[in-house]
Amino acid sequence: MRVWIVGGTGLLGKFLAAEMRRQGIAHFADGSKQANLLEPQQLLARATEVQPTHIICAAAYTKVDQEDKKR
Repeated sequence: MRVWIVGGTGLLGKFLAAEMRRQGIAHFADGSKQANLLEPQQLLARATEVQPTHIICAAAYTKVDQEDKKR
């Protein structure tokens, strides 16, 4: 098993990566610099490189306060 955690540098992603490390599960935890959800070609290239058997999307939008101010 090879797990790819997209959003792996955030709160949930870090927790998941730590738990997988603890259980000895091979994983890759990428943040938006390596796996930007707004860049499909980048995601495809990284998925090809990582060759995961499972993908977990733990990505989150973090600028919620800025969006609230726009309203």
